[in-house]
Amino acid sequence: MVGAATAGRSGTVGRRLGKYARLSLLDAPGLIIEWSRRWEWAVLGPLFAENVFDDLFPDLDQPFPEVRAMIGNGDRGGFLEQQGRFHMLVDLPCDNLQKVDRMSMAHGLEVRVPMLSNVMLEFAGHLPVSMRKRGQRTKEPLRTIAETLAPTLARPAAKRGFGFPLEAWLRGDLARRWREWELSSRLAIIGFAPTGLDKLVEQYTAAARVEDIYRAETLAARLFDLMLLALWIEKHQVRS
Repeated sequence: MVGAATAGRSGTVGRRLGKYARLSLLDAPGLIIEWSRRWEWAVLGPLFAENVFDDLFPDLDQPFPEVRAMIGNGDRGGFLEQQGRFHMLVDLPCDNLQKVDRMSMAHGLEVRVPMLSNVMLEFAGHLPVSMRKRGQRTKEPLRTIAETLAPTLARPAAKRGFGFPLEAWLRGDLARRWREWELSSRLAIIGFAPTGLDKLVEQYTAAARVEDIYRAETLAARLFDLMLLALWIEKHQVRS
């Protein structure tokens, strides 16, 4: 049904329609996990050696049972509560605090950590979800208090992330570095298939050559993930 709904659509619009259609069929924990997941199953599966993918993900309809348990059933505050639990228990400690905050603090920038004091989090955790939102405004009552102390905060600039031009940085060097560092062999130690990895590198090289920007950026992000994993394996001397 999803395929029929998005047939004839191409490019970004088709991809987004397909994603939104799939998301509409999921329960709340599945929706949160699927929205945050970076890799499609059809792309990830061929990168693993035989049977490894099935061992890691035995149930694709309800993957990551540990994460689903952390998200909970939302019995106190519904979907908003579940989103908050995912952000606090998974997204922040496993992603944001591991990357943005560590790198910003390493260069003397205070991005988020002061707002994560235990006392503040404990207080916020006891507030009803209804008090943490006013209409479309989230992060209440912190926003209102901050605007009282500094009125200019009532007219904030547009929110901007800390993205960086990954594909531009890797362009021209990714395939060479992949071969020189023998990354496929390193990743094979934990169950990846070198042929699948090498094919992914070839796909990126082809997309970059014809300046297919969306595909090149997508593949560059995936290969960067794998490069970091391979270097982590080397650093910690992981063996099969």
